[in-house]
Amino acid sequence: MSRSTTNYPATSSEALKALVAYHDQAVLHLKGPSVPKANLALLLVGLPHGPISSARVIFDSPANSPTIAFTIKDRNERTIDPEGFLMLRVLILFGMGLFIDKNQKGGEERHYVELGHEGGITLLRLMADAYPREVVRQQADHHDLRASALAIVGGKPTVVRGRREALAEALKSYDNNAVKWGLSALLSRPDYQALVRGSFRLFDLAHSHTFLRALL
Repeated sequence: MSRSTTNYPATSSEALKALVAYHDQAVLHLKGPSVPKANLALLLVGLPHGPISSARVIFDSPANSPTIAFTIKDRNERTIDPEGFLMLRVLILFGMGLFIDKNQKGGEERHYVELGHEGGITLLRLMADAYPREVVRQQADHHDLRASALAIVGGKPTVVRGRREALAEALKSYDNNAVKWGLSALLSRPDYQALVRGSFRLFDLAHSHTFLRALL
């Protein structure tokens, strides 16, 4: 396990403003399709950011839609939908933990992106908003985090941490660092809470159809 959960450099005000701007542009586009789509370049402002060491936009993905390729420290690139990358960056704005967790089953080793200081919250589960009896599986390479590459299958009931816990940890990180980093005047705690929830909602509006559950 390679954890990166403490001693983040302060997030820049430019990064914060850019992520809020991307969120707001995406919301306006959804409300009126005649409004231009959100500017993907805003998702790259302020990098490196915490353990996210680099990111780039890919316009020639197999799905014929833009994706973000990003790295955590010196690990291999992972690809993700723009809405997923927004969610990730918003959650770690104020220093919430981000790390790679190694899991090996049946002779196959996979490395999962997880968040949180108090035990891992798997990014895949956050994106799919999976329930306790559900397992989120990557259908191909574990570096592919796009919604189209994920599947939800039944699993054993277990205690899992999801969006509620991620929001709570993100707000705790805000309380610890927002004033110290000089960012509280740019984004209040209630507005940050709305931004986190908004990033969840934007992902759902773009990709929730991918995770429709069959009633069997």
